[in-house]
Amino acid sequence: MNQKRKTLLVDKEIQLKMAANLVFYWLTSIFSVVLLVAIFQTFNGSDTLLVDNLLNVIKQHAVVFLGMLAFLPLIVLHSLKLPLRFAGPIHRLRKDLARLEKGENVEFSFRDTDFWKDIPQSLNALVSKIEELENQVTEEMNRDSISF
Repeated sequence: MNQKRKTLLVDKEIQLKMAANLVFYWLTSIFSVVLLVAIFQTFNGSDTLLVDNLLNVIKQHAVVFLGMLAFLPLIVLHSLKLPLRFAGPIHRLRKDLARLEKGENVEFSFRDTDFWKDIPQSLNALVSKIEELENQVTEEMNRDSISF
């Protein structure tokens, strides 16, 4: 199956949590670099205080921080899209299992770009085996009822 997804958020809880974590890591890494540079300048013979060095680093590298900020939407978008490759299949699996539980005919399938591509084949084989066993039981019951 090679369809494009129509929605970006299929499992909001997982996807938004991943996006929030990525933004947190992004902010933490920027803050860490700024702090480390300021500490280095403070202890490398500078006569200024750490706070002053921190402000100087921010002023000196403001363009770099703005450039990094420009990439933040791309990071967030990617952090929403990547989980689709595992959240999407689980979402689809839940829906298909619910349909199967209702007695509908279901053929499990995932998109070509999804993770866990082997799961639908295994589930389809399992469903076929269950149907085969149900048919055997029905035949046995019919044979037993005829023989009386």
